[in-house]
Amino acid sequence: MGRFIRRGKAKFYFLPTVASPTLIPTAAEITAGIDITKQVADLSGWRRTGSSVNTPDMGSDFVSNISGEKTVEASSFTFYADDTQAVNSLKTAMAEDTVGFVYICGSGRATGKEADTFPVRSNTVGNEYTVGNDPARFVIEYAITDNPAIDKPQPALV
Repeated sequence: MGRFIRRGKAKFYFLPTVASPTLIPTAAEITAGIDITKQVADLSGWRRTGSSVNTPDMGSDFVSNISGEKTVEASSFTFYADDTQAVNSLKTAMAEDTVGFVYICGSGRATGKEADTFPVRSNTVGNEYTVGNDPARFVIEYAITDNPAIDKPQPALV
């Protein structure tokens, strides 16, 4: 069993397009996207969850259940701000109401390894402020607009 930590291994991309209805991007679509890995300071969400629906019946005092709705909790990235740019390129690429795809290679970018694709619309872009000795950061929150593709094989590297 090869246990690992994701920091330093995982890769994160923002892709403008994914043409496949199965949400598996091509190598060209990944190359055309933005590798946001080194700008990610923190993240939240990015996990598909489900609920259960109780189905009691008169034949038992045990309450069984069935699978119910699926959803993705509120998801966001916290990015490091860059004071060398007049306008931060990530803020521009993922400005509010931008439609695209967040592509997460949780165990690294390698042919055949699993990855997740989340169809998104950027919801809000906001600066973080602190009086502490902290790096400048901003947060982009995302609405997940459709069922994500989870644990799909990555395409060959280009």
